Amino acid sequence: MFSGAVSFDDAGMRRLTLSESNFVNFTPASERDLRAFARLEHKFAGGTVLNANLGQLRHRFRFTIPDFVRAGYDTGPGEHTDQPNERVDLDASLRIPMSRSWVLVTGAALGRASLDRNTADLSAWRDDATRGALRTEGRGTAVNQALFVQSEHFLGQGLTAYAGARYDRFETWGEVIQHTAPAFAQTYDKRSFDRFSPKVALVWEAQPWLSLRASVGSGFRPPALLDLYSRSASPTATAGVVSVNDASPNLVPERVTAFEIGADAAFAGGARGSVTLYRQKLSDLIYRRRLSATLTQTENAAEADVDGVEASLSWPTAVRGLTAFGSLTHQFKYQITRNDAVPESVGKNLTDVPRTSGAVGLRAESGQWSATVAYRYTGRVFASGDDLNQNTAQGVYGAYDAHGIVNAKIGFRVDRNLSFSLALDNLTGREYFVFNRQPGRTVYGELAYRF
Repeated sequence: MFSGAVSFDDAGMRRLTLSESNFVNFTPASERDLRAFARLEHKFAGGTVLNANLGQLRHRFRFTIPDFVRAGYDTGPGEHTDQPNERVDLDASLRIPMSRSWVLVTGAALGRASLDRNTADLSAWRDDATRGALRTEGRGTAVNQALFVQSEHFLGQGLTAYAGARYDRFETWGEVIQHTAPAFAQTYDKRSFDRFSPKVALVWEAQPWLSLRASVGSGFRPPALLDLYSRSASPTATAGVVSVNDASPNLVPERVTAFEIGADAAFAGGARGSVTLYRQKLSDLIYRRRLSATLTQTENAAEADVDGVEASLSWPTAVRGLTAFGSLTHQFKYQITRNDAVPESVGKNLTDVPRTSGAVGLRAESGQWSATVAYRYTGRVFASGDDLNQNTAQGVYGAYDAHGIVNAKIGFRVDRNLSFSLALDNLTGREYFVFNRQPGRTVYGELAYRF
């Protein structure tokens, strides 16, 4: 694939400047995940239920990039990045019937994440075997401990009230080392921060076929170790100028306060529907502030408002075992309302969020066989970093297209443990771009054993 700028001289002669680029992936890269899960459920006499979950993720990620000033398509210097990270999560909860009208749920969670990132010189950017001296190193660890409780009260007349809260305590520490001038080694001592997240909800069974619900609560997303303890440098379009994004060890979690109202219905014949209206207030959003022509740093700088609707519907058809389904998510508003790091982004839409997405399809089941075919639509997005919503291109390299694709899947269950499936994505071979041109018709096979 080629991309470039078109320019015209004074005499009207057309000149086209092109630079070569790979079709699927811009740079040599590899990514490998190892995931493991375990779950325990036990029912005690008296109705108390214990649930416990353990999960582990090992993520191995590396990539190389050229020095955009000095390197060409095939040759020249560059940089190799190795970015392994790991995460372990454990949670356990007890659901305890306290009386005929009161159920108490309580539990605890523990998580630990680690990052070990380094960058190194490459004399030939397409060959990671030409690695030379280290440029930067970044290591970090985060530990999260949490306690949670929820009280469920059956008030009569079809009314149920929920009140719950979660208390989280985070500890994090790390270090950043730079081997190039100015060389330094900075260790960030352990620091901690707490978050209390309450939620209340009310559900009313207005009719045997209709439930109405409302809730208000708060939540958060902790900063990534990559933002906390990573210092990265990259050449800019101006020859000889290197832009550095500095480590940000003092970041705090992004926060959300959410309000929802909704309805769930079960119709005659087995059809079901659901609709939810939501409003969210986001604060302490993480953005990069440009401090100079050569330095940026991430900080908790922004706020945003989100208003939207979610709806889903499924209904059995006249054909036995065949069910039609549909879903829709639409944002009425998803705008930045304050941003000290990028003030001109106020009023712009949040990045990486489509205004509209949805799906319609058919699902069939017969004995041990199952099959699904669905059309899935995703609206155009503004990508990360496009805070001013400037990239409106469609259908070309670098664009983030609105697109709809057809996916199909067929499966066979041998027994309660073993199953096979074959999936076909982008059945019609639709051509669209999400920065790069996306794969056409793609086939996946799966063998699953559950125990």
